[in-house]
Amino acid sequence: MISHHLLRDVVTVWRPRWATDRYGNRTTSYPRELAAQHPCRLYMTAGREQEKYRETAVTTWFLLLSPEVPIDYHCRVTYKTHSFDVEAVQPRRNWGGVSHLTVRLREVEGWTDGASGDEHGRR
Repeated sequence: MISHHLLRDVVTVWRPRWATDRYGNRTTSYPRELAAQHPCRLYMTAGREQEKYRETAVTTWFLLLSPEVPIDYHCRVTYKTHSFDVEAVQPRRNWGGVSHLTVRLREVEGWTDGASGDEHGRR
């Protein structure tokens, strides 16, 4: 288990709710009742310019969490004015089992939680 004095930040992990629209397409929303705050350690590792639909900066971040936090690559994470998509969850093991989770994140510009229409990640 990772020492709690190392987890000085607090993030909100948004779990998805799956539904089907009237056309049969799978849709995702991130309602407030499935969101939870967790202590963590968050740091940015890389940034680059990406030109896909428009020129935008894409940054890679890493998040350290306790092993009991329910998170997977379908989740979204918010921290202050930043919003992230989860790219990968990697459990870190030591002799006593899983000590912590290392989560690779990609910063996302402005998305809504789907339930209330609130935007996350806008400055």
